[in-house]
Amino acid sequence: MEAHVVYQFRAYTNRRGYARIDEVLAQHRDLYNAALQERKWAWEWQLKGSVAVPLQQGPTALAEPCPQVQGQLPP
Repeated sequence: MEAHVVYQFRAYTNRRGYARIDEVLAQHRDLYNAALQERKWAWEWQLKGSVAVPLQQGPTALAEPCPQVQGQLPP
């Protein structure tokens, strides 16, 4: 049986820090939703009986419409 470890962090920050945290969370939420939409689209495309699913070239293709994320994603 594996033990699961949970880490808890406390952020003692000022208003600017909280604003930055909100900004980062919004960027991650948008990126996650874009990836989820692409996956949903691929699933629906596959259900229609298509042989090949024309997916984008990975997560970097999702960063194109969001310049704040460019350079922050792995290659």
